[in-house]
Amino acid sequence: MRLCIISGSYPPVKCGIGDYTHTLSNHLLAATEDIDLHIISPDISYKTPDTATIHNCIPKWNLKGGLKVIKLVRNLKPDIIHLQYQTPPGNKNITINLLPLIFRLFGCIVVSTIHEYTYTSRKFKSRNLLNILFSNYCIIPDPVYKKDINRIFPRKNIEFIPVSPDIPQISISNDERNRIRESLTFGKPKSYIIGYFGFVYQQKNIKALIDLHSAINKDKDCYLAFMADLDPDIPHHLEIQNHIKKQSNKEKICFTGYLDKQILSKYIQSADCMVFLFKDGISPRNTSFIAAAYQARMVIATDSQHPMPFITKEFPNVSLVDRNDPIPEAVKLITNDNGKNKETSKIQNESYFSWPNIAKRHILLYEKILNDSRS
Repeated sequence: MRLCIISGSYPPVKCGIGDYTHTLSNHLLAATEDIDLHIISPDISYKTPDTATIHNCIPKWNLKGGLKVIKLVRNLKPDIIHLQYQTPPGNKNITINLLPLIFRLFGCIVVSTIHEYTYTSRKFKSRNLLNILFSNYCIIPDPVYKKDINRIFPRKNIEFIPVSPDIPQISISNDERNRIRESLTFGKPKSYIIGYFGFVYQQKNIKALIDLHSAINKDKDCYLAFMADLDPDIPHHLEIQNHIKKQSNKEKICFTGYLDKQILSKYIQSADCMVFLFKDGISPRNTSFIAAAYQARMVIATDSQHPMPFITKEFPNVSLVDRNDPIPEAVKLITNDNGKNKETSKIQNESYFSWPNIAKRHILLYEKILNDSRS
């Protein structure tokens, strides 16, 4: 099977979809020798999975870049084109949304993974509809998307396949943990540490996390460590920076900047509690939450408006709080935290979020689509 994956972004670009595509590619190749894998990505990409061919041919997601992709795909003649939507934040060109239509006109089979849908703006959804309409099959990382998409396209072929973090589970010694805690608390490793990692977007409700930190400090010596970048040139990041300046305990808040994945694993394990107060609540697509739930001693997250039985099944160390008013419950949980170890999960090969299982489900879907097309 010749498989062509087209990704809107790819490492070293800091983008969750690019990281996901890179990790998926590696596990597809590890799972079978029957895939001839070609990856089409932006021309700054550099990480290549073993035995895959990477084509850094997209100077920019615009008409010129789209034409290059179309020409390359026609030369490759893949059995399946798998499009990872969307492009990096800030790119408003619709070229990538039109690719499924163009490929279908050439007789190609197109699969699109729709990474964001239900919780996005009406404008974003409308762009997504082009990808959904003209793809033979859609993969979604959150089962909630299926109901919303089927309202518009009731006969659309949709497959739910979970996503998973690509943060390795690294063992850490007590000495190393104490060194990390000293760096996060400016020499006070016995203080309580709240951690957060992931991108700093409005939906992540970072201001509420800062307010939670201030509320806890009324009764408990507490530090807040953002394992993330903060760029004052981004308007929302500047708002966060200004909000921090207003806090009486602003000296107890730090941003580590971007961390290598192995180092990030150790930082997550060094925090007393990882907290995610997302406005829409957590979902299976939130890989930052999932990574923390597998590695942190204690995790607090906002509940979802949709049932998610996998939370209680997979993560005994997670406590859910009301997404509409998360701070009182979170304050109570952290204030009463006695520091005892909680049971954390390990990602097994057949578990809900294991990469081997995710790759296997993709391969089965590819084979089904090809068999259906030949019958």
